[in-house]
Amino acid sequence: MSLTKKETVLITGATGTLGRRIVEEVLKSHSVGKIILLVRGETNKAAGERVSAFIKSSRSKVFDVFASDVTKKDLGLNSEVYNKLSKEVTSIFHCAATVRFSAALEEARLVNYQGNANLLEFANNCRNLSKFGHVSTAFVAGKRKGVIYEDELEHNEGFINPYERSKYEAEILVRENITSLPINIYRPTVLLDNESRNAVNYMFKLFWDESLPIIPGDKKGNVDLISVDYCAFALWRIFDKHFSEGKTYHIASGPAYSYSLGELVEKVAYHFSKRKKLTTPKIINLNEFQTLLLKKLSTTKIGVFKKLNTFATQLLYPKIFNNTSLQELGDKELLPKHVGTYFDQYLEDFLERKALDD
Repeated sequence: MSLTKKETVLITGATGTLGRRIVEEVLKSHSVGKIILLVRGETNKAAGERVSAFIKSSRSKVFDVFASDVTKKDLGLNSEVYNKLSKEVTSIFHCAATVRFSAALEEARLVNYQGNANLLEFANNCRNLSKFGHVSTAFVAGKRKGVIYEDELEHNEGFINPYERSKYEAEILVRENITSLPINIYRPTVLLDNESRNAVNYMFKLFWDESLPIIPGDKKGNVDLISVDYCAFALWRIFDKHFSEGKTYHIASGPAYSYSLGELVEKVAYHFSKRKKLTTPKIINLNEFQTLLLKKLSTTKIGVFKKLNTFATQLLYPKIFNNTSLQELGDKELLPKHVGTYFDQYLEDFLERKALDD
């Protein structure tokens, strides 16, 4: 491919929390001339309307939006469009996924595994493909503890929820294609996003509503948080500027730039208590948490504990995500900031939204 020729990048998951920010990063790229988005919708017009609701087009980029379903054969596209795209596309950034922690395993697999398999099949049919970026998750590590390295994947420790397991199975499939496709794998940790109903915001809400008497976890364990904007920037910068076939990258803060669970709870309690008097949740171990689940609690509390069990128990398996591959790039702009540089403002923004909602 000529150095002067602009890339045609196909992106999935563009309407998601992370995906739409990745599109914003792509719009700034000088190497991309055309952006193709595969978006859920009954028609191309309906898909386009979903995109135009939050993504501003660029005069320097050509936008094509197609109604698609990655879980279906040929990505839900007709044969004419499928063949046309296989000739045009020079790079693929796969961000589409279901992130519902409470979803049944088969539901999670449908999007996260089968959708991924269908996209890999498409990638193998692309005539001029130079890059394939797969967004996985750092929590393919499941219930492993300790230091997790980027070149590690397979284990028998189990998973907290079907989401983790389905993403693990999907990454195994991606790795099976590394010899035939130019692949990078990206594993973000916990995203801080003040616009979505994510797990972090759900726990903050429970804390504020005094419906979170306990938190399962290791008080000294590292809680690796990154801002969604940093994540999108890092993913696209690596893909656009530093692509190297076969590499896996942890997009993580690391212990030097993170809070422990104990510090995190104290920080939240401090900010929230400035608005109203609150009881700080008690950090408890796995046995204590399971005992509480078995007790005859009120309907509200048992529902809360069951939901916490689908994601918060990950805190009982503290991890340090080694990000040597990212550090070796030598790109200062990719270095994460300490969570403390933006976490206070994040909490204040959360409280402001709560005030409006209430």
